Amino acid sequence: MDEWREITRTGDPIGLPPARKPAISALSFDVDHDLVWAGDENGRLFSLYGPELRKYTSFKAHSGSVKQLLSNERGIISVGDSIRMTNRRGMARWTINDDSVNDLQCMTYTGRGASEILVAGMQNDMLVVNIDRGTVIQKEPGPEQTAVMRRGRMICAGSSTGEVSLLDPKTFKVQHRFAAHTGTITDMDTQGNLLLTCGFSARHGQYVLDPIVKVFDLRTMRPLVPIPFPAGPTFIRMHPKLPSAIITAQMGQYHITDVNNVSDLKLRQATTASFISAVDLSPSGDAFALADADGIVQLWGTSDEPSFSEFASPVDWPDPVVPPPKVEFKEDTPLNMIGMPYYREELLSSWPATMLFEVGNPSPQIDPEVLATMKTVDFVGYAPNPRRKLRNQVEKNPDIEKMRGANNRGPRFRSERDKLGLSAGPDGSVTFEDMEDDVLGPSNVPRYYRKVEIQYSKFGIEDFDFGFYNKTAFAGLETHIPNSYCNALLQMYHFIPHLRRMSLAHMSSSCSRHKCMFCELGFLSNMLQDAKGQNCHASNFLRTLKSLKQASALGLLDGEDGIDGKIASRAPTIQSFNRFFLDQINMEGRETDQQPVTGDVQAAVTAKVATSIPADLMGMNITTLTRCTACASESVKPSTNMVFDLVYPKPHTNRREPPVPSFSSVLRASIHREGQTRAWCNNCRQYQLLGTRKLVRNLPPVLSLNAAVLTPDQWQCWASKSWPPPRIGLSLINNRVTCIHGRDLEKKTNDSRVHIYELTSIVAEIRADKNDTHLIALVKIPANDLSPEQAGNESPWYLFNDFLVKNVSEEEALSFPGAWKVPAVLCYQQVNVEEAITLNLPKPDMGILYQDYSIAAARDFRNFTAEILDPSELPGPDFVAAIDAEFVAMQQEETEVRSDGTKSTIRPSVLGLARVSVLRGKGEKEAVPFIDDYIATDEPVIDYLTEFSGIRHGDLDVGLSRHTLLPLKMAYKKLRLLVNLGCKFLGHGLAKDLRIINIIIPKEQIIDTVDLFYLKSRHRKLSLRFLAWYILHEEIQQDTHDSIEDARTALRLHQKYLEYEEAGVLETILHDLYNTGRRHNFRPPVKAEVEHAPPAIEAAFGGD
Repeated sequence: MDEWREITRTGDPIGLPPARKPAISALSFDVDHDLVWAGDENGRLFSLYGPELRKYTSFKAHSGSVKQLLSNERGIISVGDSIRMTNRRGMARWTINDDSVNDLQCMTYTGRGASEILVAGMQNDMLVVNIDRGTVIQKEPGPEQTAVMRRGRMICAGSSTGEVSLLDPKTFKVQHRFAAHTGTITDMDTQGNLLLTCGFSARHGQYVLDPIVKVFDLRTMRPLVPIPFPAGPTFIRMHPKLPSAIITAQMGQYHITDVNNVSDLKLRQATTASFISAVDLSPSGDAFALADADGIVQLWGTSDEPSFSEFASPVDWPDPVVPPPKVEFKEDTPLNMIGMPYYREELLSSWPATMLFEVGNPSPQIDPEVLATMKTVDFVGYAPNPRRKLRNQVEKNPDIEKMRGANNRGPRFRSERDKLGLSAGPDGSVTFEDMEDDVLGPSNVPRYYRKVEIQYSKFGIEDFDFGFYNKTAFAGLETHIPNSYCNALLQMYHFIPHLRRMSLAHMSSSCSRHKCMFCELGFLSNMLQDAKGQNCHASNFLRTLKSLKQASALGLLDGEDGIDGKIASRAPTIQSFNRFFLDQINMEGRETDQQPVTGDVQAAVTAKVATSIPADLMGMNITTLTRCTACASESVKPSTNMVFDLVYPKPHTNRREPPVPSFSSVLRASIHREGQTRAWCNNCRQYQLLGTRKLVRNLPPVLSLNAAVLTPDQWQCWASKSWPPPRIGLSLINNRVTCIHGRDLEKKTNDSRVHIYELTSIVAEIRADKNDTHLIALVKIPANDLSPEQAGNESPWYLFNDFLVKNVSEEEALSFPGAWKVPAVLCYQQVNVEEAITLNLPKPDMGILYQDYSIAAARDFRNFTAEILDPSELPGPDFVAAIDAEFVAMQQEETEVRSDGTKSTIRPSVLGLARVSVLRGKGEKEAVPFIDDYIATDEPVIDYLTEFSGIRHGDLDVGLSRHTLLPLKMAYKKLRLLVNLGCKFLGHGLAKDLRIINIIIPKEQIIDTVDLFYLKSRHRKLSLRFLAWYILHEEIQQDTHDSIEDARTALRLHQKYLEYEEAGVLETILHDLYNTGRRHNFRPPVKAEVEHAPPAIEAAFGGD
């Protein structure tokens, strides 16, 4: 640090005249780019690029002085009269300017990474701000009058009274305090175990700058030898790599000193006409910037071109303006010489229908008969009324009706549709398929292929109209869950009938794994079957995927925040997940003792019974022979391949348009994959050239292929009409696979050695946006899943674009018209697979309902509230189960603030099942619970919602819980078993509970008291607490919620409903119920008089 010298300076960074140059109040180097950021006393921010301090951006951020700046990969955070984050181009990302922002002075990052900052000042409370969402998530009482903060091993806060407070970076509680100066601390910095401070002290009744820099050891909380600086230290910056510090005075002198050797001083002088107002040292330690009150920024460094950051990213510069060509326009110059631009995208002037708004009806035309008979008196016309229309009646305007129809073509929330009286879904309303769409082409991506997103209203995700996107009988999957890119592949495997039955069989077995993807696949398939077109979500399956360490190691998971980033390609990820998923369920299938597959799968494997159901269905047994070319030694390795990656021939270099290889040749080469590689030979004891060849032992009934399209030449194969063939023929002769299709296959239809495979599903990547892609599934629905009307009138091919489901033609499904549609995974099934393989499904594991089980280590049997079912109480269609559940918050709601100050929901809060209680609805033990399970979780709980759930810290912890604690899978399996047995479920507001539990119960098996005591004309559903007060004369949910109490209350309400209906007084009571609720704001009075029944009930049952 001996050769520090001034490199450059700038005197007019924002272009103001000399008399109006504001003083620079804050200065900071960018951690991600070679930029220096500065903020002045007028609230303006500007940035300078590189060693030459080239102007980059300048914009107004605050109305007052800028106090401090922090850089982040997403932008720049500034503190002034508000807290604001802008991107590096000057566009605001968010602004916090409410009552919590009073007099803030400083900020620093917390110990939770770079997603939160701690802001403090002269106000009493410190603010914890989430910079991703731009919201204040926490308020903490902090040190008074905080003037400066720095973060090292602890958060150091210096106050205007000269006191330094050390805060815990996690709890923000003050751990230590000590007095550094008697006046205001002007600056401080910390590195390792050292803290350096400078500030004012009282001398002779006045405050003057201390002529020394005080040094403190944070390990012992004791002062060390101070650093003398007679010029008066005002600013301190410690070197990020060396044990050195730069101490700066207001008049421009600065010392470079070794902290461990305070006598080693190197003095420099920065020329300034006023005084230094801000300084900063670059993250690389190679550049030092000073700013003064005249708005001048000086750059000092050890070289002529210092780097500000270790790994600086390039900045985005504006595109250069290309001047238009000059055209000499004369009388004989043709107009086509001027030229017109070629538009690749839709012009902004082409307004979509959703941007046209109704502004009112035009004034109606006056009847000609009125004009003919009108008499004018004092500028007023009088005429008899022909009475051709009723009073206040207007004629229908076709233009207005057309505009209304266009506006109604967008998806509406259910609450809006109910308010406007519009219908939704397949009941005769406007749906997604009714909208006009683009033509399928090389550059035209139809709307139904594009990414669909869920919108959120104030009523949450339940209010979104999914029926607008799906009027088929097949359920789509929602996208608001992390890792939902798996939706397309899950839909593909759901419609493989044998794999579906295998997963249902595994789900019904006594699988002992707490987190089993094979069980979750069975649960999901069962739910998709019961949905009958209703939207579903795979949250339980994806939560299990997230818990597997191998999935994380393979890079199959989205970010920890659960928000999908902009991903250039999803195809490699879904192909890796395909391999992992099939291997995982294959391994889980081996561990479960269930009935294996029987039948003549192939002639080569009839003598051996498989031990893994998925491997027998989709596994190809292969023996790999490896031969050393030097010593001719051979090794044999058996394996089972569940997925094959297609291997394309190398592109030709001597021909411009090489012939497209046949799909059959590529598939055969991909299965055998013969070649030579250099590897270790155990016999030669050195690296040799080894040749490999593969012998195939069987042909699986289902063949899964990864398309592995990586280059444009490979995609050109799929652009040809012969790719992919709808049918192929595979034969196995002498352990070699032969593949044929097209006319060759037609000639071999009677050959018993040729097994015919049919293409049944494709997972494709849609690249409508080059920076963000998504996956869709094109599935040929099995004949058994189609209704007679669908089988006769529609194509069996369906598009599954997450929750958008649409019928498409086979030609469209198998074509790849443009580079925006890229195949990722294919599935071929043997045509006679029903004859080739059979499965004996095991009986459901009923013992789970009759056994007491808990994984809680500290279970207290005094808290055991359930009485387990007796085998004599076999649940069935006549069994009524009263159910209620409690939930905890696993992830907070994510919102963004628009430019107009309003908030919109990006992702709703995520709730997890914490407790479920099921009571008997009939019999001698009526209202006695037989399930009361708490759900163990190893994920962090953000909020236990104790006021609404009754769940407290430790209730869901295996080591601390004193209740009956079960894994989510086991609790879910109990409910799934009751649904499959045909039991009726009774509760209040079950729709939301069942949605969070992630289970669908057929409507004929649901009795919901929120719908029983409901008048459609009032547009309001009543709470359980209010119904209990009015109907049962009881007050519930006083301090907290209890699922047993709520389920028992719903059961009694249903009994009252049957009584009122039998007595013929239900309608009268419902009207009085709503009238009473309106008087009390639909809440029980604070002091409810429950001794007497409400008047309507007394009158209905003969009360006095």
